[in-house]
Amino acid sequence: MLIKDFLIKEAKLIKGDGTKKVTSLTIDSRKCVQGSMYFAINGTQVDGHNFIESAYKNGAVCAVVEREVDCPIQQILVKNTRLYMSYMASLFYNNPSKKLKMIGITGTNGKTSISYMVKEIAKANGISCGVIGTGGIWLDDKKLDIKILTATTPDPIELQYALSVMAEKGAKWVVMEVTAHALDLYKVSGMEFISAGFTNLTQDHLEYFKTMENYALAKSKFFEPQLSKNAIINIDDEFGKTLLDKIPSITYSYKEKADLFAENINIEATCSTFTLKYNGDIYDVKTNTTGLFNISNVLCAIGLALKAGLDIKDCIKGISAFSSVPGRFEAVDTKNKGFSVIIDYAHTPDGLENILSSINSFKKGKLICVFGCGGNRDQVKRAIMGEIAGNLSDYCVLTSDNPRFEEPEKIIDQIESGIKKTTCPYTRNANRYQAIKYAIEYAKKDDVIVICGKGDEDYQEINGVKHHFLDREAVEEIIS
Repeated sequence: MLIKDFLIKEAKLIKGDGTKKVTSLTIDSRKCVQGSMYFAINGTQVDGHNFIESAYKNGAVCAVVEREVDCPIQQILVKNTRLYMSYMASLFYNNPSKKLKMIGITGTNGKTSISYMVKEIAKANGISCGVIGTGGIWLDDKKLDIKILTATTPDPIELQYALSVMAEKGAKWVVMEVTAHALDLYKVSGMEFISAGFTNLTQDHLEYFKTMENYALAKSKFFEPQLSKNAIINIDDEFGKTLLDKIPSITYSYKEKADLFAENINIEATCSTFTLKYNGDIYDVKTNTTGLFNISNVLCAIGLALKAGLDIKDCIKGISAFSSVPGRFEAVDTKNKGFSVIIDYAHTPDGLENILSSINSFKKGKLICVFGCGGNRDQVKRAIMGEIAGNLSDYCVLTSDNPRFEEPEKIIDQIESGIKKTTCPYTRNANRYQAIKYAIEYAKKDDVIVICGKGDEDYQEINGVKHHFLDREAVEEIIS
């Protein structure tokens, strides 16, 4: 594409003739090569306009800017570089989302599990389906070797490239996690989702959004008509009810009457059954998941697939084939040691409460909870999670999650201030491997150890460096 081909909407060419060819897109001046288009992002820490000269020296032929810069490079002026990066990245990769049925999920918890459930529904009905989210980028049952710098919802250039690869490989659906950050930073602007799911709104990411009102506002942007055609809304969540009038919606619930309503729920250690009411008809549903929160996830997945064009019976067929998501309520083989180990991604107060409550519903022995909280993230939730863990566990091991640039012991101090409000016995060990080892040595017959916070993440970030660490591998090594 030529530079002038990117002059969409209100974008203006303010320097140059626009006839040079663009061969790549980037927001990193260091990664510019001959033919790059550089997007000057005015961020909270760094202003990309200060690196335009560097981008030019590295070979960039054009910069997308919010103000003219004294540099020979050709420049396109826009009001919001982040927004136009989404538009232009889509254009550069030949608008791949228009070739796919896009399905998205937003909400504090449940996004990853629901996305894999939708993929399983698609698979059961012969539909090639991609997944983009915390677990990486998948097409059907194969993980694609596409590196992304941003977890969960990739930045627009990465996202549009991934979509183009999936479209080229024959995908028909793509289901993706759409975070509040992604919505606030315009990562999915210019795309259209056939169905948009909302799970819940609980405390998280206040280090970025500052208030729950701001966090909620970001989530609500997903349900504007220019972005999504149909909404699948959880009305067991009070905020969900405020989204109902934005676009055509179907509701789901296990507490009150809804378009997709689950009743007669029976939850066991490894599976759940319930009766589904939809459009006046009744269907029996069995799923190989447990916990009330997973009943809610199943309802959302069914709703998303319905609005993508499937029949209700085909949706139920797919759900019955779904087993689990790596790192989400994942049982680890304990080699007949007599106790159980479950790994889960729960890293919010609501997520932690859900997983512990579910285990309490079927445990026979003690519930031993191993968890920490991420550094450089919402600090308020740390004491809250400590208190939740203390109230719902029989024993806790407080440890480190991804401390990032914070001191691990200080993070644990804040968690400890919450658990001290309870009578739960606990210990603390900032070394995550040693904390898991301690829990395993402490466990007796019929006990359940739940290791929370990281799920299937294969690293631990300390002082800005990611060290390989996978909870599952640690458990298997210790047990062996």
